[in-house]
Amino acid sequence: MDNSPYVRSVLKALHILDIFGFDDPLGEGFSLSELSRRTGIASNTLCKILKTLVRAEYLTQDSAHRYHASHKTCMIQMVTAPHADLPDQIMQIIRARSRQLAAPIYFTTLSFGERKMVLQTSDSARQGDVIRFDAKSGDFIYTKPTGRILVSFANSGQLNDILARWGFPEERWDDIHSLPELIRAREEIRHQGFCVLHEANDVLAAAVPVKVERCNFLGALGAARPGQTGRQQEEVALVAQLRDCADQIAAVLSR
Repeated sequence: MDNSPYVRSVLKALHILDIFGFDDPLGEGFSLSELSRRTGIASNTLCKILKTLVRAEYLTQDSAHRYHASHKTCMIQMVTAPHADLPDQIMQIIRARSRQLAAPIYFTTLSFGERKMVLQTSDSARQGDVIRFDAKSGDFIYTKPTGRILVSFANSGQLNDILARWGFPEERWDDIHSLPELIRAREEIRHQGFCVLHEANDVLAAAVPVKVERCNFLGALGAARPGQTGRQQEEVALVAQLRDCADQIAAVLSR
């Protein structure tokens, strides 16, 4: 007997919609087999869910049998959003801080145990241009500062999703092989309120949480720029800039 308090078919449908919302910025859509591989849902079950979402007009299906997000979700957001210009406000905040730092900024969140990129500023011109980023989650949930922030500030349900999707970090994060080890690592990051890593090619990467209790939102704001190992003042300055930017984003989301 399934004692779960959740309706699993609804969770599966929402997982599918999240994939279209986060992972298809170019509108190329997905085939049945691609969605089955991404979600782990058996094709016969997935087919019924997709047909239901098409019937409800949340998805469409083209002549090549690929599924696409419909305009319905966008219309719903336009009707229900208390501030229609909210995305633009966040883009402006991130763009301005990216230009100030002369470094790319990454705004991420959690969805069904995966680190999802919401916005990223351009790395090439370093002019703060905001772009949509089609990033595969991969091991970034454990290897990137934004991922570790999301893991550390995740609630119990979100953490269960992460562990079910990725297992324990192991070599991806301080050789963590057990829940007590992961809890200790989480507590350390939560206590300091940020995560800093020195990546290859002398790149200093840092991230801070973006939390909004009113709408139960958890995000991570990160940046990466050239830096020298051991230069603590560079770390402190970068974290301070990210914290200020995160506070501005949280203030917008709290309105």
